[in-house]
Amino acid sequence: MKKIFIAIFFVFLLVPVFGAGNERLFHVQFNVGLDVKGTHDRFFNVPYWDDETVMMGYSPSFEVVNQGKYFDIGVGFEYQLPREIKDGNGAEFNFMPIYSVWRITIIPTKARELEAIGHVGYNIFNFNEEYLTGDYSSTGNLYWGAGLSLVLGQRIVMQGLYKQNKANVEYNGTSAEIKNSHITISLGLRL
Repeated sequence: MKKIFIAIFFVFLLVPVFGAGNERLFHVQFNVGLDVKGTHDRFFNVPYWDDETVMMGYSPSFEVVNQGKYFDIGVGFEYQLPREIKDGNGAEFNFMPIYSVWRITIIPTKARELEAIGHVGYNIFNFNEEYLTGDYSSTGNLYWGAGLSLVLGQRIVMQGLYKQNKANVEYNGTSAEIKNSHITISLGLRL
């Protein structure tokens, strides 16, 4: 976990260095994502594995990016609104990743651009009492995502990303690794 914080701090230091050469063109991007049904796996240290389906959810995000000619680097924050586990008797959870953003322009034109996107960061993990009761503690873990974005008129952004959130839970003397995977389709605005 300490290594993840150091990596994110390093990205914060790199953001002013990389970018648009002498121009230093920073922009802010707001996104609203729809997380289509995903999977929520819990791996316990006893011979037990729980694989569940997650209902759809929404994820607003905010990114600050230093834009280069073909390569962009920045930082972002996403708040995944609480989502329910299918047939989980009201069990809900959410992640809040803080991440670095890496973008490479694949097809540049004046009217539109196609970009490859990568996210790497750290999760904060929350859940309700129906998700887990008893004596427990939770810690965040690695977050990553990868996908493509289509930028129209240098302002409107449509994205499709595969994302994976991880966390750890200590529960009644046993530990579990949480892995949540889903695909996000989002619409964004660059300012």
